[in-house]
Amino acid sequence: MDGFFASGNETKNNNAGVMGKNLDGFAEGLIEETLTEMAGTFFGGRKGLEDELERYRANLEKLSKKERGVLRLAGSLHFLLLCGRVAADFYAALRLDPGRLLDAADREARVRGIKKPFGVSLGGRYARLVYKTYVLLQDAVDEYLNGRHYDDPRGSGKKLVTVHHGRMKAWCKLLNIKIEKVNSMSPSSAMSFVKDLDPEAREKERIAGATLDGYAARLDKEMAFPPLDCSSLKGLAFPELPGPEEVKGAIRAFCGSLCARNKGEVEQVLAAW
Repeated sequence: MDGFFASGNETKNNNAGVMGKNLDGFAEGLIEETLTEMAGTFFGGRKGLEDELERYRANLEKLSKKERGVLRLAGSLHFLLLCGRVAADFYAALRLDPGRLLDAADREARVRGIKKPFGVSLGGRYARLVYKTYVLLQDAVDEYLNGRHYDDPRGSGKKLVTVHHGRMKAWCKLLNIKIEKVNSMSPSSAMSFVKDLDPEAREKERIAGATLDGYAARLDKEMAFPPLDCSSLKGLAFPELPGPEEVKGAIRAFCGSLCARNKGEVEQVLAAW
């Protein structure tokens, strides 16, 4: 009987040992799974944001290229308007607020290849050339502000839209929301969470005074994503220009009047075109 009970106790002890090992293994597995999930959330979130910020900056450069194209066309138009001397009068005659087009136009980098139209009268040739240049400018401004739809080159059948000012403004606001969210998952909080999974090590650090306090604040500041300055995009906007047909008559009338008063200057501009 004694042997029987001794054998039973030994079995219980063995079972307890096995159970303890199983629990330890389960705890280790749970910790590993938790750490893997946390790392995926923390580092995955940061990597995803970094990639999107890179795409955003690449698209900003594309927008900047479109902006330069608009300003070259505006410079071409202003050159025709007696080298910019009557540009403000031109926009006023069309009842337009030119916004930054008036001062930002690049008059030294005019668009070449806009051919002078044929015609008998000086006024007719001049008016057609001004109108032709305005048409190109209005189209470029519209594309810059609103984009153009095109077929997905990957063959999805979807219509995509080119980079444009409106899209970049909305994207900037969305990115700032994402930046705030990622910054809320600070590196120090992630480190603290990891340390909390090992209470014994945490207690030893506390006793030794090896806390994260000063280091954590500095780390969080250094690794935080700075918010984007979305207000800068507001300054990159151009005014909406009316469609060519809406202002065709006003352009013809303005050019006719200008030719009558400044025939010599108009001839010089056309000769230099």
